[in-house]
Amino acid sequence: MAQINLTPELRGAIDAQTAAFRADNDLPSVVLAVGAGSELAHVSAAADPAEPTPTADTVFRIASMTKSFTAAAVLQLRDHDLLRLDDPVASHVPELAGLAGPTTDSPPITIRHLLSMAGGMASDDPWGDRLLDADSATMDGLLRAGAAFATAPGGFSYSNFGYAMLGRVVTNVAGRPFQHVITDRLLIPLGLTDTTWTAPPVGPVAPPYWRVDDALTLEPVLGDGAFAAMGGLWSTVRDLTRWCGWMLDAFPPRDDPDDPILSRSSRREMQQVANALPPRVTSTDTGTRVSAGGYGFGLNVVVDSHLGRLVHHSGGLPGYGSHMAWLPERAVAAVALANSRYAPVSYTHLRAHETDSYLVCRLLLE
Repeated sequence: MAQINLTPELRGAIDAQTAAFRADNDLPSVVLAVGAGSELAHVSAAADPAEPTPTADTVFRIASMTKSFTAAAVLQLRDHDLLRLDDPVASHVPELAGLAGPTTDSPPITIRHLLSMAGGMASDDPWGDRLLDADSATMDGLLRAGAAFATAPGGFSYSNFGYAMLGRVVTNVAGRPFQHVITDRLLIPLGLTDTTWTAPPVGPVAPPYWRVDDALTLEPVLGDGAFAAMGGLWSTVRDLTRWCGWMLDAFPPRDDPDDPILSRSSRREMQQVANALPPRVTSTDTGTRVSAGGYGFGLNVVVDSHLGRLVHHSGGLPGYGSHMAWLPERAVAAVALANSRYAPVSYTHLRAHETDSYLVCRLLLE
């Protein structure tokens, strides 16, 4: 287990800033977990006075954080020689036989392109979100209709439709729905018992809200449909800390017995830049920071001049916002979940880079 020096003073500072973050963003509730390896080191939560305070076991929709689970399922199939990452996606999804890029010199769109957001398809967050519960027949029609493109395959463009296509790849190659594959081959073996495709009928579940005229209003719950590979899972900070810890366990490379669920090398592959983005230079009162990176497979990867390698992904849907991040060199993670429409939870992690008291990323630099 990683060692974190979370003194009582630092725990109090984390709790205070979690409460301030909730109030500043007018969130119904938010829960944040700091993980050392796969273990919870600290849980901080805050809620509107009229709402229950969430715990480590309260279930939220995690939206696009689902993409890392879909990517892991694809690599499992690759590691079992059932597909290759450079296969054209149409070779596994017949409905995509007519899929072509926007230019005559566009390469065939491959599984690797889709995993790394390099398919070139236009960003589609609001559209994709509202198709989460589309049935297979609706998706068949969308696949046959092709896609709108922002760039030729190879360039970066975040695409929910691309990850929905990957869900269909998993379904066709495995011969059963991708939901069953991910549940049976990832969630159950890893002990993620509170991570599911539908909200549990009983138990602590954070309801989905948005604010209308300063009043909390319940959002409709989108179902578990053909697009769910891009953002359908529900989970808790306890389960997600285990997921982050399993990703962290891939580092460093070593001679220990490997994991039969998914090899350490494949998990490291997910956490390597596969589609680079331009570097960023930012200056604040704490100094100048340089970061460079891009998208791996279902995960964002940044090499930061202050923190080293940072792996992360956010999620947002009507009623929910989420974020997870970890530092492979330090074996430490943080997960935050909130139950408000597209809640800006990733901001909690960004602030961790700039303050001495909030979240674990910055704490580790002390």
